[in-house]
Amino acid sequence: CNDKKGRNNLDETEESEKNQSKGLVITLEGVFPTNDTYQLFYSNDDKFLEEKSIKTEVFGQSVIQKVVFLLPDNIKPQNLRLDYGVNADQKSISIKTVEFLYNENKLVVNNKDFYGKFFVNGQGSAYNLSNLSIELNVNSDGVYDPFAISTPELKKSLNKIYNEVKEKK
Repeated sequence: CNDKKGRNNLDETEESEKNQSKGLVITLEGVFPTNDTYQLFYSNDDKFLEEKSIKTEVFGQSVIQKVVFLLPDNIKPQNLRLDYGVNADQKSISIKTVEFLYNENKLVVNNKDFYGKFFVNGQGSAYNLSNLSIELNVNSDGVYDPFAISTPELKKSLNKIYNEVKEKK
């Protein structure tokens, strides 16, 4: 099976694979207290399709952990949708940083810039500025499907890391 899935708590083999990836690698660092399955959709238009997504199991912990999504080689998405799982028992999460790595080029987004500047609330999620957490709940249709969608600012920043050429030493 050549299906690359994201996961938290990477072992040495997976860490090596992440470092050798030719695709975009997205790492969420934060507190995810409840077991769940997160999904990252990627596209170059405004449509998010199941076949252009990656699911990863998240093992609930009350300490900071990493959740990694390895996109297929040479994929350079312009738009992202991050689904915060399907477990309605998950009420709140906290994201400390999000790292985007393409080849050796890196963009690190901290908590205060994550929402508003690089991602906006989708139905079922709301950023809580007072404690820098993301509140998760059922959407206006009564369905638990919390998510966030990338902004044009993230698209510009991603294009910069896709096109940056590292100087040879």
